[in-house]
Amino acid sequence: MGTGEGAAHELGQTDSGFGISGVGPLTTVHDFADPFPARTTPPTGTRWAGLDIETCYGGWVAIAAEAEAWELVDADGDHLTVNYTRSDVSPREAYPHFKSVADGDCVRGWALWALPAQFTPVTALRVDHEGRNGQRRDPEVAWTLDETP
Repeated sequence: MGTGEGAAHELGQTDSGFGISGVGPLTTVHDFADPFPARTTPPTGTRWAGLDIETCYGGWVAIAAEAEAWELVDADGDHLTVNYTRSDVSPREAYPHFKSVADGDCVRGWALWALPAQFTPVTALRVDHEGRNGQRRDPEVAWTLDETP
């Protein structure tokens, strides 16, 4: 089941989505890089950071993997939504901006942030957004990040 009400996952741990075996997305945050070795210089006053995210699906309908469903949170509780998913920035496979994931399929890639100098992420959060038909998707789920930038 999701960790919205409980403790955060560690990097490398998988969240089982809806908590029903074989149904819903399986999401793993494999790695966190801060700074992230991007192909381009970040905007002035920022540095690149990235999450290596994998989403797999086993269920009766396709789901959407969306980079915008991810946020980084600092110790003060400030949130930053992912702001770069372009492959021209990342030397590694980018996590999709939006992609349908069919039963049995997986997507994996890096979601990137241009972090302000003073922002030190401690948590990665998959946030609860409404689906295209107004239906709720997964609960919020957290992963604890290495606090050393």
